[in-house]
Amino acid sequence: MLTEQTGYKVDVMPDGRMKVHEMTYFFEDGIEVSQSHGAYAELTGTDIPAQIAEAFLALPDQAAAAVEAAAKAALEAEKAQAIIDSLPSWQAVSDAIDAAFTNVGQRKIIKKMARVLYWLAKGTEE
Repeated sequence: MLTEQTGYKVDVMPDGRMKVHEMTYFFEDGIEVSQSHGAYAELTGTDIPAQIAEAFLALPDQAAAAVEAAAKAALEAEKAQAIIDSLPSWQAVSDAIDAAFTNVGQRKIIKKMARVLYWLAKGTEE
């Protein structure tokens, strides 16, 4: 099955100019079979990062969407890390459950459920 993916490529020229190309890559069964160049912007001067940002804004809406998606992904990763950083250790959670539930059967069920929630929040088994 043929699929396509749009991306961007930055070429640095020997004289220091940079070109940002909009690229379309075509894949068949996960293997790149061809690519095509779309719009491009040429960058010169010393303020290259600002020019790259301007070039992305000048390219079609897909570039703006790609930048927006990257910003959202970075924000989500930051939020996830903040949750992980604020979680207590599993031992602290286990001790709190032990103190709250004196019935062994209840404690066992609550610890199993809490362990699953803890793993989901942390993103890894501990």
